[in-house]
Amino acid sequence: LMSTAYNLLLSTTKEITPLFSANLGVVYTPGTHIAIVLPSLQYNLSDRWDINLVWQSFYADMNDSFQAVTYRVFLRAKWSF
Repeated sequence: LMSTAYNLLLSTTKEITPLFSANLGVVYTPGTHIAIVLPSLQYNLSDRWDINLVWQSFYADMNDSFQAVTYRVFLRAKWSF
């Protein structure tokens, strides 16, 4: 859930090789001037196993300047059956 009525989402994906891809997403809320940057990498280990590395960067308008608030990194393994 977002704290504003309107949000802007931009997303793109690039397949680097058939097994490896990169994604980038950006969410911006114009009412509160919050931005979230979501880059990620995905690698297919096999037909059933994927590994994702996801980075989340949160930015906000604080003290009359746009600053980084926090960063988070996740590593996910996914098994499809």
